[in-house]
Amino acid sequence: MDASQVDIKRMSMDEFIARFNDAPFELIDGECVPVTPVLLGHGQTNRSLFRPLDAFVEEHNLGEVYYEVPYVLVYDSEWVTGSRVPDLMFIARTRWDAYTQADADYESKPVVLVPDLCVEIVSKNDSFDEVQAKVARYLDDGVRMIWVVDQKNKLVIVHRSGSNQSTTHRLGATLSGEDVLPGFALPITDVFA
Repeated sequence: MDASQVDIKRMSMDEFIARFNDAPFELIDGECVPVTPVLLGHGQTNRSLFRPLDAFVEEHNLGEVYYEVPYVLVYDSEWVTGSRVPDLMFIARTRWDAYTQADADYESKPVVLVPDLCVEIVSKNDSFDEVQAKVARYLDDGVRMIWVVDQKNKLVIVHRSGSNQSTTHRLGATLSGEDVLPGFALPITDVFA
């Protein structure tokens, strides 16, 4: 654990919000791990995915798409035991509607719901082991599908819950929403345009 990480097993929702507002972080295995700032290339790739994904989800009323918003894992509704900040996340309409109807104060908190899809854009300073650990955490949380976007090699690796295999999509291929986002298709070249 480096000096910027603090050992915390869980924290109240209010404490999480206050700390996150001071400096964004992920709560991973009891450690507050700072979120690194997004650089322009990373932001451009995120935008290339967000725009068509959000437009498709809106057009078909499939749910909600957010970028760089934390979702938290909780114990007894007010104790945060873990958090993640995916580059993009999608939550299906039925799950989102049930969540917002159950909590009138949902807009003043991080998302207290595990997404159906998370997108992780590999930064230049991310190691293979770090990315694999993020994917494993998403799958352990219950995320149904993860897209790992490798800017350097211009490919997208798709991971699915319940499967030990991943699928690699290279330039010339098309990224599919499969059963998580039925009908969504995006050429890989558009991701890196």
